[in-house]
Amino acid sequence: MPLGGPSLPEGPPGAVSRNAAPDASARLFPRYDLNGDGVISADEYNAVHMRGAPANPTAADAARRRMLMERMGARFRAADRNGDGRVTPDELNADPNARF
Repeated sequence: MPLGGPSLPEGPPGAVSRNAAPDASARLFPRYDLNGDGVISADEYNAVHMRGAPANPTAADAARRRMLMERMGARFRAADRNGDGRVTPDELNADPNARF
């Protein structure tokens, strides 16, 4: 232990280090890569986020769904760094603190 107590992690609270990022994508990819092809498509991403959505939504549910899909779409587009409509592990690891 360093003199004066344990050292504190670098970065803001909740930040993920670059060394931990590959572990994060390893946990995320099986959840989102529904067909197992090694990339996450927008359809796969949306399907994961729409699990449990009501089959016959009320107007309020539909409005919440639209807002969620807009937010999730922005997150997907930010992660898809080359704009090809698919997110690879490398793209996901490019910013370890990005929300996906």
